[in-house]
Amino acid sequence: MNSIRPHFLSTDHYGLVVSTCRHLGIEEFIDNRLPKLSNNQKLSNGQLFVSMLVNAMSYVSKPMYLSPTFFRNVDVKTLFGENFDVSYLNDDAFG
Repeated sequence: MNSIRPHFLSTDHYGLVVSTCRHLGIEEFIDNRLPKLSNNQKLSNGQLFVSMLVNAMSYVSKPMYLSPTFFRNVDVKTLFGENFDVSYLNDDAFG
């Protein structure tokens, strides 16, 4: 008998960090002062900052180049929206 093991993604405490950033308008504040200059960049600078903040607020400190690994088991669609993809967090985006 094949047993199917469900795999659930979690938001953990990161939902509090992202919702606080939304409430304070941090993403818009950064986007207004640091507009996206490259059309190759898929995320805005505000979205990148919030993702860096979530990474920094984690219990495990990982370098930014490991962001795709860090967000592997996190429900990024719920946290950041449907247009957010972990592959956008690369060295080109962070510069």
